[in-house]
Amino acid sequence: MNTSRRAIARMLALYAGGIATVLRTTPAAASATFPVKPVRLVVPIGQGTNSDIAARLIAERLGRLLGQSVIVENRPGASGNVGAEAVARSTPDGYTLLYASNATHAANSSLFNSMPFDPRKDFVPLVFVAWTPMAVAVRSEYADKDLRSLVERTKKGPGPLSVAVPSTSARVVLAELGRVAEAKFESIGYQGSAKAMADLLGGHVDATVDTVAALMSYVKSGRVRTLAISPQDRSKALPDVPTIREAGFPAFSLSAWNVIAAPAGTPEPVLSTLTDGLRRVLADPEVVAYLSNTSGLVFGPEAAMDRPAIERFIDEETAKWARLIQLAGIPKQ
Repeated sequence: MNTSRRAIARMLALYAGGIATVLRTTPAAASATFPVKPVRLVVPIGQGTNSDIAARLIAERLGRLLGQSVIVENRPGASGNVGAEAVARSTPDGYTLLYASNATHAANSSLFNSMPFDPRKDFVPLVFVAWTPMAVAVRSEYADKDLRSLVERTKKGPGPLSVAVPSTSARVVLAELGRVAEAKFESIGYQGSAKAMADLLGGHVDATVDTVAALMSYVKSGRVRTLAISPQDRSKALPDVPTIREAGFPAFSLSAWNVIAAPAGTPEPVLSTLTDGLRRVLADPEVVAYLSNTSGLVFGPEAAMDRPAIERFIDEETAKWARLIQLAGIPKQ
């Protein structure tokens, strides 16, 4: 009986040791062979948007480098929170990534009473992609030819000018412009750019604040004129359009942006593989030129930031957006 018990004990010990070995080696083995299947890049807003266009090009080029397809999956909702939560809850193995933004990783924590994820604890930032310019635009026949003139018009009255804002970022950008210009605008919210643009062209609103990418086809057709853009540097897509700071409001400092992030807990070797691949994609002159000229993205020195620098950047932006949202009096939902 004792012999039998000892034999069983030895078998259990060997079995437990084998399990422990598998648990210790499986992540490393998986990391060493990563990727062995397609990678998902979740874009937390709809198709055809500025982020979607950029994400699809980046995904296609990254797939070439990895030797596996990188599939873009659009999961819009709750200003990006729906898609971001899905990635935060996914298995941290490198096969699900998030095309994150100033909304998901900075502003939303000040716009929602509760968040389904923690932008800093639940994600690891891989690369800073670029600044996404927000532009102040009017109909081409509108009397004001520059931003200073538009601001003066709303100051004189008889009432504030109406401005279509199809996103949270647009709303905060408009509020910050009003604050630094000491002017009041009537902010009118829209679900997406299409309806906002229809009302702008129809003369139902005076102006709009939207991404350069959303405005580009209307600008090229001559129906819309952009007065100024939000980043500190001009966009190559609209080289003659000044920044808001250049247009006479040097205190303005706010713009939308994007980073690509992985779920926290993703193995370091996998993070390194992804980061290296993404950096190579974003350093490709063809990628930069295409996204600069078609989507209006502004690529700056931030693209060289490493992970700790991106984390500090996100912390700083979170504090900035929180302060400006409070100053704008935008209530949480």
